[in-house]
Parts: sequence; C-alpha cells; structure tokens
Amino acid sequence: MKKRGLFIFIFLIITVFIRPDVFIQEKTHTDSYYYGGTVEPASDTAIEIWFNENQLVYSTPGRTVIVDQENKQMTIINRREKTYVQTSLPLEMKNILSAEIVGMLQPRQVSGDVKKTAETKIIENWNCRGYEVQVDQPYALEIKHWATNNVSFNWSQLNKMFSPIRQLGNYSKPYIDKLLQIDGFVVLSEITVFLQGSSFASETRVVGISKKQSSPGIYSVPNGFKKKDQLSIQDLRNR
Repeated sequence: MKKRGLFIFIFLIITVFIRPDVFIQEKTHTDSYYYGGTVEPASDTAIEIWFNENQLVYSTPGRTVIVDQENKQMTIINRREKTYVQTSLPLEMKNILSAEIVGMLQPRQVSGDVKKTAETKIIENWNCRGYEVQVDQPYALEIKHWATNNVSFNWSQLNKMFSPIRQLGNYSKPYIDKLLQIDGFVVLSEITVFLQGSSFASETRVVGISKKQSSPGIYSVPNGFKKKDQLSIQDLRNR
C-alpha cells in the first residue's frame, strides 16, 4: 500500500508539470480556377498547429513557422529545401529579407477591414459568430470568418502569437490589429477571390482540436537543415 501511495504521489507531481499542448488540425480546399492562361486544379492542403503558453508551431506541407515568445525568436523553415531562417521578435521584415524584396512588398501589403455581423451559426459543436472581412490590396477578396469562444484553450493568446505569421504574409499592421479584434477563435473561413474578371472560392476549416503531449523536437529545427541569413521570394511563396 505504501508503494502504491508513493507511486500515485509521484504521478500527481509529474502531471502537474507536464501540461499537454493544444493540437489543431485544419484543412484548406481551393476550387479550380483560371489564371494567366493556365487552369489551376482544385487543391486540398492540411495544416497543423501546436501551441503552449510560450510557443507556437504553424505547419503546412512546404513550410513550418515556429514562434518562441519566451526566447523572443521566430524560425521560418522551408521543409522542401531543408533550409531555415531565424530572427528576433518583434518581427522586422528588413532583418530577414533583402532591401529589394522589402521594397517590392511594401506597396503590396495586405490591407482590409473587419466587421462583426449579427449572424450566428453552429459549426460542428461550436456556437459561432460571423465576421465579414473586405480585403482591398493587393487583390480583391471577400472573407467570412466564423469565430467561437467555446474552445478549451486561450484563443486570445493564440491569436496574438499568430500575429508575426500574418506579418510574414505581408499583412499590414492596421489589418493585423483589426483581425485581433475578432472575439473568438476562427474555426471556418469562407473566401471568395476576384481575379481577372472571374472569381473562385477557398475554404479553411478546423477539423480537429485536442490536447496532448507534443512529440520531441516539434518546437525546433529538424536535424540536417541548413541555416540561411535571409528568405528568398521562393521561401515566401512556399506553402
């Protein structure tokens, strides 16, 4: 009995310090569309998000971005080329891009407006509120975000930690600030893209949320990857 009691005590002590991370799975579906004389086929992309109190990992098939708030560091990993770039936070694009690329991106920053609507919807088991987003630059988009408060993690913290990743996507600071005003975690984004007189749809949907212990190394650069000083245009386009 004494050994059993000691085992339970040790187990309880360990579980206090080992807190599971949040694991979020998303899926993006984009319809087929015509652009520049080429028909792009419909596509599906899987996205994985891991985060805890101080760290966030956002991973697509071609790229992984690690946000480390404790060490004030951001790592952008090109998984196809097996390269990575590290920089300090808050993010300064001039520190990871050439002056030529910064000059090209500056006038093309993504800007837009976010408006809370009276619309509500139940998505899976989440009670959601609708938000309309009108994006004006560098191309016209209409976006409907559906956000919920009834998730079992600190969605406000996650949204703030995600801001450097939006900045990496060339979002303007005023636009990022407006997105932070969304009251809840976005579980569905419905997007209409207007391009050369036509339009097509894209949708990003949360397909799973769980809490579990992360795999070793999930918040670090894989072995064998080569460090670079700056990102290339190909790195930025890599998804």
